[in-house]
Amino acid sequence: MAPLVQSFAPVIAPQCHTLILGSMPGERSLAVGEYYGHPRNAFWPIMGQLFDFSTSLSYAERLEKLNRAGIALWDVMASCERTGSLDTSIVGASITPN
Repeated sequence: MAPLVQSFAPVIAPQCHTLILGSMPGERSLAVGEYYGHPRNAFWPIMGQLFDFSTSLSYAERLEKLNRAGIALWDVMASCERTGSLDTSIVGASITPN
């Protein structure tokens, strides 16, 4: 049986107008407790370019920059069983949606 993994709470502020949805955080993201936490993930460099902030900011500061730009983050799944980080490893019958 694959281990049960759980996603993070949504990151949203009242002024947000755009929601970026992921599927389920990967192992590295879960280990560090951050959306898009793998150092090779292109998400934060792209967001930094789009909204003019440095990826060297703390995670909390990067989230604040996104929220100020009207961007919210969440995942479509609240939990699922999955071995590893690949979406193809998710056990379909185990998915609990957000």
